[in-house]
Amino acid sequence: HTHTHTMEVEEGMNEVIVRHYNHSGKLSRDQSGAAGAYKMAVLLLLCCAIVLENLAVLLALCRSRRLHGRMFRLLGNLALSDLLAGLAYLVNIFTSGRRTFSLTPAQWLAREGSVFVFLSASTFGLLAIGIERHSTMAHLRPGHGPRSRLRLRRRPRRWGRLC
Repeated sequence: HTHTHTMEVEEGMNEVIVRHYNHSGKLSRDQSGAAGAYKMAVLLLLCCAIVLENLAVLLALCRSRRLHGRMFRLLGNLALSDLLAGLAYLVNIFTSGRRTFSLTPAQWLAREGSVFVFLSASTFGLLAIGIERHSTMAHLRPGHGPRSRLRLRRRPRRWGRLC
């Protein structure tokens, strides 16, 4: 059976946000107590690890001149998107729970939307890397590409010298 919990608008709460959560049924999935604190701690650790790892990748890409090619720019874009997604999720964690109800609709939309935007950017970054890798591998197939045409142009000259 489903239990829907509704909340009354209190002082300092945004009525639109409270109505949204009352309507969506999200209030019945309360994560307070020890389980909620444990989940929040694990998520915070994961987000911090994501941010720090992607920051390390960006620093390595910026410092090394050898890592400025097209593929490394794509990896840098992916690392930046993931770093920003991690930061957006950290903001989401710190502004969730009862703090959610004091957000304005614009703040709530920015909080929720930023996570989706940065995760979408990360997904498209992965797609771009996949396309670039496919393109590179397609050009390296034996008998294809500029080197094979050069070899084909030289062969008639070699055969002419042999005859």
